Amino acid sequence: MNFKRLFFILVVAVGVLLLAACASPQAQPASAPQSPSPAASQQAPASKSPAASQPASASPSPAASQPTASAAPSQAAGGIPTVKGSHQPIEQRSDCLACHKQGGFMPAPASHAGRTNDTCRSCHQAAAAEKAPVLNLVAAKVDKAPVLDATVEDAWAKAKPITIHVNGGINKSETDVTMKALYTQDTVYFLAQYKDPTESSKRQPWQKQQDGTWKQLPANPNYEDKFALQWSIGGTIKGFNEQGCATTCHATTPGRDRPLKYTNAEGELGDIWHVKSVRTLPVGQIDDQYLDSDSKAGDAGRKSDPKTGGGYADNKKEGQATPVYGLPNNKPASPYYILDSEKVPFDDSKYKAGDEVPGIVTTALQGDRGDISAKGVWKDGVWTLEWSRKLVTGGKTDIQFDDLKKEYLFGAAVFDNAQIGHAVQYGVTKLTFE
Repeated sequence: MNFKRLFFILVVAVGVLLLAACASPQAQPASAPQSPSPAASQQAPASKSPAASQPASASPSPAASQPTASAAPSQAAGGIPTVKGSHQPIEQRSDCLACHKQGGFMPAPASHAGRTNDTCRSCHQAAAAEKAPVLNLVAAKVDKAPVLDATVEDAWAKAKPITIHVNGGINKSETDVTMKALYTQDTVYFLAQYKDPTESSKRQPWQKQQDGTWKQLPANPNYEDKFALQWSIGGTIKGFNEQGCATTCHATTPGRDRPLKYTNAEGELGDIWHVKSVRTLPVGQIDDQYLDSDSKAGDAGRKSDPKTGGGYADNKKEGQATPVYGLPNNKPASPYYILDSEKVPFDDSKYKAGDEVPGIVTTALQGDRGDISAKGVWKDGVWTLEWSRKLVTGGKTDIQFDDLKKEYLFGAAVFDNAQIGHAVQYGVTKLTFE
């Protein structure tokens, strides 16, 4: 009789334990994953006004409504990355919360110290069944090239638009990027438009203080809007065809806390087209850069193509907290850049407290780094970017469109007043030529 009673008590106890385990949504795994977030924390989010209305033109414009951070991932558009085997967004995963605090999409990055981008991909990728379909940007053949003026002329009507969704990043930078492509006998042309309620052009200017001294304003929140495409040169980046830019997400090497970007093996090369609204757009260019497997250099694998002259530089007198040059007639900013051809010696007597002087002096890049011509305009809450590049440049760190029957894969990113905390396309887009 005592044995039966003991057995009954044991069965009840086991049942209670099983029910408790099943009812607990926050059960933690034995060991927390070591996954860093795709974009490290650089700047505190700035408050922004609601998205402005679409520009009136025949061109496609970004979608009017944006998905919220807590919505289910939009795999068709490259949505929130999911942990392998799960359809839940990352912020709903209890195992991720061991490193990342609750509060939205990647609100609190985990420590990146000593972690590589292999660690990122171990968690921040979709299972095979969840992978987003590859988008297809078809470049239409035209006899007459469009004018690079950031307006949408009739030539673009021949090109079919696609919409690339980007999310993550800081400053609520989730948005939809509408893209088109055209090509002539020797050149390819691109058009991109996306919503951004605020134009960010005040990149670390100098400001005169009440006591007459000068102070350079910090990058947070004084930076610039940027946009970028990353290509896998010759298909060398392993995994890029499925995961896009996630294969080279910002991670670190042992002993370094700063998030860095690099490929995973020697011989893997990426071509980066880096739109910088203050440093390169004013001179009609996109900064042509590249990515290799170097994880030890100052900027790790992210490097600039070689140049023979030109470029941009900080407007700072060495060893002193003061600018070197001013705008014509030493007028206060804006704009927040100084063209090298228009710079004048800085004259402190021309400014009163509160006046600002640009922190950047710029001129056109020469050589391989200046291969990409561009024009960009922010108007009514929308960025419109138009750019071109030769199909074949011959540069070792450039993607070469030398076979118009092939597919060329890229990923997109939007930087809303951010240095590296960008929204990213989780997935990949292929460029094809009709």
